[in-house]
Amino acid sequence: MDDLQELIRSLDENESNEFKNFIARQSGKENRKDISLFKKMRYEDFNPEKLFNLKQKNEKEQYHALRKRLHYSLTEFIALKYKQTDLSGTGSLLNTINVCRYLFENNISRLAWKYLFRAEEKAKNEENYVVLNALYLLMLDYAHTPFALPLDEIIARKNTAKKLADEDEYIAQYLAQARYKLAQVKITADTKEFTKYIEDIRSMPFISKRPAVIYTLTEIVRSAYLAQRM
Repeated sequence: MDDLQELIRSLDENESNEFKNFIARQSGKENRKDISLFKKMRYEDFNPEKLFNLKQKNEKEQYHALRKRLHYSLTEFIALKYKQTDLSGTGSLLNTINVCRYLFENNISRLAWKYLFRAEEKAKNEENYVVLNALYLLMLDYAHTPFALPLDEIIARKNTAKKLADEDEYIAQYLAQARYKLAQVKITADTKEFTKYIEDIRSMPFISKRPAVIYTLTEIVRSAYLAQRM
């Protein structure tokens, strides 16, 4: 099974139907070929040589062009679907950054700053410091426009967000280690090293101030406890 076929077969039946509708909404005969190839790769024992004479240069090019177009449509569909189900709000915040950049470029700075301040509050509430840092970088780019905060204030907020974003990178590494050690617990049933590691993480000052991280650690510990009981 090649990469494209594996990607296609990763969809469940509902997602498969949604994708076919997604393709069908795009006009043109070429899209019908996309759907046909999609069905064959999903449901059949697919062999491209039965559909194309790959020894002929033009047919080989047609086949690879069709594959490329199908792959592009599929990744676009998955990205859109993920965006629609993204509960973290990151997608929405990134969209706001793009909208604000458009507004600034068209000299609609009042509305741009209104959206930026709203996005800033949302990012703070969600502890999304990587996106918050990106928001402040955009604010710095347009600190000279009407309705902007004082430059010193933007720089101060940006530096705070950068520090927290750096902490998030460390947290991601610590959580990755915790999940790795959890996988070892499920194999060995020995929780001694795992428990000490979790206690060490929880004692770190910048982590103890992050409710979302503490909740994630609690879920990891719970999984370790359940693994012991199995």
